[in-house]
Amino acid sequence: MAPRAAPLASGAQSDIAVWRLGAAAPWLWCLGSLMWYVASAYLTLLLVTAIPAAQFLIQPLVWGGLVMGGALLIARMLFARWPQVSRSALGLAMVGLVLAGLLEESLHGWALARFGVFDPELIGPSIGLFAVIVGSAAAGFAVLVAPRGASLPPLAIAIGGALVSGLVVAMNMSGLGDGIDPRSLAPAILMAAGGGYALIVAFIAVLVAVRRELPDDAMAPE
Repeated sequence: MAPRAAPLASGAQSDIAVWRLGAAAPWLWCLGSLMWYVASAYLTLLLVTAIPAAQFLIQPLVWGGLVMGGALLIARMLFARWPQVSRSALGLAMVGLVLAGLLEESLHGWALARFGVFDPELIGPSIGLFAVIVGSAAAGFAVLVAPRGASLPPLAIAIGGALVSGLVVAMNMSGLGDGIDPRSLAPAILMAAGGGYALIVAFIAVLVAVRRELPDDAMAPE
């Protein structure tokens, strides 16, 4: 059962009339949130270094929380009201952030066991999958809280996150024919789960966006 979207407004046009910057507001919301996504990544890296024992586990949680909080604040400024945040939206996002933290921690331990050092060049593209999952979680959250008429930009990011995560997972499947090292089992499972999560988020986002953005008369039974 897909999480419920924010309640439908009387019409997209009535919403746009009160938005600051009009029809450009959703795209500016997306752009501002993307910029904050990048900036907050560096901020959280500085923050979690104060807790070295758990930095790889908690960094995605702190980062994702900041991204979603920033997205809500930017939405308030552009749409002239606070988005309605449901428990479903928060729950869907939290699943992704916890999964991203577990994946980053697992890759860190795997790299130390195999190479003796945590070096992104040795790990390859998989090192960035946790960041894609954080982005997918935030994009799915944004679709679920977006006002009517503003779902398309975060929906595009959610779909892009599913494609990128699927590509990363596919790149790691090439070595499965030779078997899998027991030390690699946990990262492999978490990477597959991350790819599946991003796909599920994109699917839910499409359902919610279609339901919200279609005209009311198109949703009514004949």
